[in-house]
Amino acid sequence: MSSRTSQPIARQACDPCRVRKRKCDTGSSSAQSPNANHGRSLGPGEIIQQCKRCAELGLPCTFLLPVATRGPRKKNRFPASTTSNSSEPSTRRVSVLEALHSPDLSRETMASPRATISPSNPPIVTRESVEALSPFRNQTSPRSVFSAHSASPRFNGTFPTDSLCSRPLLNRIMSDYLDHLYPLIPIVHRPTFRADLEKGKDLYDNDFLALMLSISAATVGTIPRKFNEYRNAPNPLRFKTRTEMINHCYDMTLGLRGSDYFDEINFNKWASSYFMQIAFFQIGQHNRQRMVEVEAMQLARLLDLHQISSYDGLDCIQTQLRKKGFWLMFYGYVHSQLQNLRKERLTYLDGTILSTIDLEDLMPVEVDDEMIHEDFVQPQPEKHLSLVTGFNVASRIFWASLIPLSTQGSAGAKDQYCNCVRSRKPDIQLAYLQDRMHDLKYMLDGLPTQLRQWATVRDDEGLDGLDTQQRKILHSQYESTRANIHVSHLWLQSIIADQIDALRERELNGSQADLVPSTAKDRWPEREDTCRQLLHILHGIPEIHLEPNGHHLTYKVRDVAVTLLACPFDSQHEVAKRAFGYLREFTDILSRLDGSETINTLSLQSWVDTGRKIGKAG
Repeated sequence: MSSRTSQPIARQACDPCRVRKRKCDTGSSSAQSPNANHGRSLGPGEIIQQCKRCAELGLPCTFLLPVATRGPRKKNRFPASTTSNSSEPSTRRVSVLEALHSPDLSRETMASPRATISPSNPPIVTRESVEALSPFRNQTSPRSVFSAHSASPRFNGTFPTDSLCSRPLLNRIMSDYLDHLYPLIPIVHRPTFRADLEKGKDLYDNDFLALMLSISAATVGTIPRKFNEYRNAPNPLRFKTRTEMINHCYDMTLGLRGSDYFDEINFNKWASSYFMQIAFFQIGQHNRQRMVEVEAMQLARLLDLHQISSYDGLDCIQTQLRKKGFWLMFYGYVHSQLQNLRKERLTYLDGTILSTIDLEDLMPVEVDDEMIHEDFVQPQPEKHLSLVTGFNVASRIFWASLIPLSTQGSAGAKDQYCNCVRSRKPDIQLAYLQDRMHDLKYMLDGLPTQLRQWATVRDDEGLDGLDTQQRKILHSQYESTRANIHVSHLWLQSIIADQIDALRERELNGSQADLVPSTAKDRWPEREDTCRQLLHILHGIPEIHLEPNGHHLTYKVRDVAVTLLACPFDSQHEVAKRAFGYLREFTDILSRLDGSETINTLSLQSWVDTGRKIGKAG
């Protein structure tokens, strides 16, 4: 018989092993480490041991977490709430991870012999001292966004994100997301998100940790300028390229998943997948992006983001977040319907499901996050335009490009046919496309001043009650939203115009092929006007405000610009010369906006089927 060597197990696991739910070997012969003192000098007669796992990970091997007593929990265990407004400082038991980040506690605990630190003698700190550790503690204005780009020097412990970057730099990345990307991807509740960051929720919640990693990936992927700033920060990123960092973030999120990861779902899991597919799209990893997008689709379907009847039982915060999540998924569905020429992409919805959805019910309420609480929603302050207003305008643009708006003046009164019927009857398809074009063209009349195409506002107009930095940030958010609205608006018109032209040419190529060139010339003024409007938008908004739109903007601009290559006039004609001038302008703008690290293969087959034979043997 062969005997197996048993793994020594400690009577009580150290704090890091308890948090990670791993076996601990503290006290065994293997639990010795030259790094066990963590850089401090040992006292006379003091012996400090470190478990093997903590030694490998470089973690402090401590016993600060209190041991939970068996039996039912006593009531009023913590009489003072951490959110209380009482003037008297409240006390609560501090976790090991909070203690590690406080030099005061570290001195009291780590500088004393190991025997004095035990679960029966946990350290006590005041709520105020814990809150003082956060770099976001001064964010009190309901309209403010993060302005602290560096963490307090008191943050000196170990975080699960340390392999990505330093904590001050991570806080800066989160701040940049809220300042620049949030208006376009508003799938966190800002007050809750700030509070979770402040208390270090990623230390014990893997779903929140994955969300932070995914936000970091999306921010770096979308805004190349920020990546360069992070590389030159006091505690710089160690990654040489955005692709390297984004792949590392994704690998970290996968490492957080157990075999039961999909047995419990929540909005944060969907948001993490959505952010990651955005990041892969921005760096041109389209194969990976497709797969992660499918995961986001499946989670969105399981969460019933598209069924308003399934929102019963959700609090106000979750309700609004899920509505915004639905519309972000809807954008992708519209893209798949208008540009999925290879038909290789799966779709979030289909015609049958879409016909049962009341899109108006799924529109988020137009108030900022600071007005949304778990049990009620406050009205938006007068004269302060909510960022959600711009989000809803963009959502209605995508809505109008696919089906009639439920508003007066749209083509909704006409009979609507499914795609299978329209594909067999060109006259019905043509009428459908013309209705979509009509709805799109005139739907932006009456936009708020901050979002209009032809007029901008001063940085301080309509921003009463905010300081200079907050006004600057909010104005930038309006400009990024304005760019998204009008570029998407013109791009969708151009795509539908392409489909109308293709349908007409297909009909005329039979017996009246000689009429095609003249018809194209007749329609050219509309094409030219679309390009002129788009150039006005791109020149009217500073590029620093265009950048948060990432490749979603550059690809749309490229799709519109490429139509100029099909100018039906002779090269010496003044119209053709004008088209060449527009094309040169677009090329110049795209050369500055497109920060791709790889060649764009979105419209190509970028995967290889290894089961197919490429050639015949000789």
